[in-house]
Amino acid sequence: MAASITLDRRHIYILPNRYGMMLTVVLLVMLATSLNYGLSLGFAFTFLLGGILVVSLFHTYRNLHGLTLTEGEATPTFAGDDARFPIQIDNHNGPPRQAIGLCLPKGSTVGEAVEANSNRWLYLVAPTQQRGWLTIRRFHITTTYPLGLVRGWSVVDSHMKCLVYPKPAPDAPPLPSQPRPAGQQGSGWGEGEDFQGLRDFQEGDSVKHIHWKSWARQEILLVKQFGGHQLQELWLDYDQLAPMALEDRLSLLCRWALLAHQQGSLWGLRLPEEEIPLASGENHLHTCLRALALYGLPELG
Repeated sequence: MAASITLDRRHIYILPNRYGMMLTVVLLVMLATSLNYGLSLGFAFTFLLGGILVVSLFHTYRNLHGLTLTEGEATPTFAGDDARFPIQIDNHNGPPRQAIGLCLPKGSTVGEAVEANSNRWLYLVAPTQQRGWLTIRRFHITTTYPLGLVRGWSVVDSHMKCLVYPKPAPDAPPLPSQPRPAGQQGSGWGEGEDFQGLRDFQEGDSVKHIHWKSWARQEILLVKQFGGHQLQELWLDYDQLAPMALEDRLSLLCRWALLAHQQGSLWGLRLPEEEIPLASGENHLHTCLRALALYGLPELG
C-alpha cells in the first residue's frame, strides 16, 4: 500500500524568503524614519505594508494545511537522466491551492495549482548519476502563495525508490554477429520477403529499404523491415567484452539490448552467475535492463 500523509499544523513551517527579508528591512527603515521625523503618513504606510505581510503568512499556511500526499511508483530511467517520482496531491477539504511544488531539500521547484475537491499528480524530479536503486528518504512540499514574500514548506519522510538502468554507451559498435546454422541463407531478419514494419534509420542501412513516404510526410527517416520465418538469435555476453571495465561493459550491453529490441531480434543476456534466455518484447527488455542495473550491487534493504 502506498504511503500517505496529511499536512497539519505540526508539519508546516513558514519563513520569509529573500524578498520577504528585503521587505522587512525596508519596513524597519520606514518605521525608524517615521519615528525620527514624526511622519504620520509614514506610520500608516509602514503598518499597512506590515499588515499585508502578516496576513500573507496566514494564507501561505492555509495553502498547505489539509493536503494529503500519496506516493506513487516511479518509472525506471537511465543513468544521467532525471528520475520522476509521482506523488498524488488530494485537496478534498479546502479551497483551490496555488503554487504547490515538490523538491528535494535545498532544491527548487515550479508551483502547480490543485483545484478544490480534486486530486492531481505532481512529480518530484531528482537527478541520477549511477545505476542501481535511487532512494528518496526526504523531500519538501513548498509554496510561496500568495505574494511570493514568504515560503511555506513541510518536510516529508519517504521510502520512494526508482530503478536506474546503466547509461547506454554513446558510441557502441554494431551488434555482435552470430554464426549461421548450416544451409541457412541469411540471418532471418532483414533479408526475407515478409514486411515486418518500420524502424528508425541507422548508419549502414541500405538506401533501397528507406521508406520515402514517411520522409515526405513528416521528414522522419525510416527504413522498412523484412523477415523470413526465423528470427535472428542473438546472445549478449558479458564475458566476451573483456578486458573492458565493469561499468563500460554494462553500458555497452545496455546499448546493445536497446538495439536488439528495436530490431525485433530474439536475444538473450549472459552475465556471470545469471543467464536470461532468448526472448523478445518489452517485458524481456526490462528484465534484462534490470539485471544490468543491479549487477554486482548489494540488495536494497
